[in-house]
Amino acid sequence: MFHERAGDLFADAGMMIPVITTNSIVNRGRLVMGAGIALAARQRYPDIDAIAGTRINDLAISTYNLLWIDRYGVLLLQTKRSWQEPSPIDLVEESIRKLRAFADTMVFNDAYEYRLPRPGCGLGGLSWENQVRPICQKYLDERFIVYNKV
Repeated sequence: MFHERAGDLFADAGMMIPVITTNSIVNRGRLVMGAGIALAARQRYPDIDAIAGTRINDLAISTYNLLWIDRYGVLLLQTKRSWQEPSPIDLVEESIRKLRAFADTMVFNDAYEYRLPRPGCGLGGLSWENQVRPICQKYLDERFIVYNKV
C-alpha cells in the first residue's frame, strides 16, 4: 500500500523520483506548466518544459501518460489533456497504471521513493477520497508516497 504525507514532495530528504502531474499542451515548443506542481517543477528544473515539449512533439501524440525526463530524473504523469479542462478519471487511472508498470521495470526498483501529488486532484478537480484514492490503492505499493500539500 502506498504512503500518504502532508507537505511539499520536494522538501523531504532521501533518494526519490519526483512524479509531476501535468497536461499535454505544447505552446511554442514548451509544455504548458503554469500552475500547481507543474509550475513548481518548472521553477526547480530549468528548461523541463522545453525538454518535455520537444519529446511530446516528437511523439506526435496528445496522450503520453508517462514521460521520463532523463536530465533531471523526473517523471511527468499526464492527468489532463489541456490545462484549461478538468482531469478525466480514465486518463488518471491509465497514467497511474503506467507509472506502476514503469516502477516495476526499473533496475533500481527498491532504492528510490516515487513522490507525487494527489493525481488529478487540486487543479484537476477530482475527489481524492471518492475517485483517485481508490485508484492509487489498486495500483501503487509502498514505493509510492502521495503528498497532500498543505
